[in-house]
Amino acid sequence: MTNTINDRDLPLPADIAENLENAVAIRRAIHNEPEIGLDTVKTAEKAVAELRRIGCDEIVGNLGGAGVVGLIRGRGLPEGARRPR
Repeated sequence: MTNTINDRDLPLPADIAENLENAVAIRRAIHNEPEIGLDTVKTAEKAVAELRRIGCDEIVGNLGGAGVVGLIRGRGLPEGARRPR
């Protein structure tokens, strides 16, 4: 697998490249167990598991059926990182 964006040979940002294999594995796991229509309980379970794994601050499930939302709260900027006005 190449670590470039499309066919333009632009390098992927490091944080994306580091997680690329995991993202591909999740996509494959979802597509290995296809679900029909809006009955996507297994897909939602996989999404919740991944959100927990990455340390999401809050996870809300069962939205409109099998919808899932993960909330990542901001941590603020490091000291000195703000622009002067």
